[in-house]
Amino acid sequence: MIKKKMPESFIEFLSLLSNNKLITDFTNQLISLPSEEDNYFISIGDRWCSVENIVKRDLKISKHLDSFAFEGLDPDFSFSSGNLKAIYLPDEDFINGGSAIIIFSIVGSTWRHIVPLEDQLSLWEQLGLLN
Repeated sequence: MIKKKMPESFIEFLSLLSNNKLITDFTNQLISLPSEEDNYFISIGDRWCSVENIVKRDLKISKHLDSFAFEGLDPDFSFSSGNLKAIYLPDEDFINGGSAIIIFSIVGSTWRHIVPLEDQLSLWEQLGLLN
C-alpha cells in the first residue's frame, strides 16, 4: 500500500481538493450543496459552501485542513477552518472540455484564491445540469 504524502502548502491543498485528488467528489459537492430542498434559488454556481463541512467525512483530510488553520502547517496562513468557503462557477461549456473555476475565500478577510478547472462537461452531464 502506497501512502500519499499530504501537501504542506495550503495553496497546493486547495488545488488538490479542487481537482478531486483528496476527496473524489469535492467539486460534485460544491455544485450540489445545498440541495434544492435547502435552497429554492439553486442553480449551478449560486452559493458559497463550507469547505470544512465537505471534508469532515474524511477524517484525515479534515485534520489536515485543521493543521493549516490552527497549527501553522503553512506559515503564510492562519484562520478558522470553519471560515474557509468555496464556490464553483462554470465558465465555458465548449472550451477545454468544459471549464470552471473554484473560488476559495476566508470569511472576514480579503483573501481569495482561484483554481481553474478543465474537462467539466462529463461532471455536468453526470449531474444532469446540461438537460
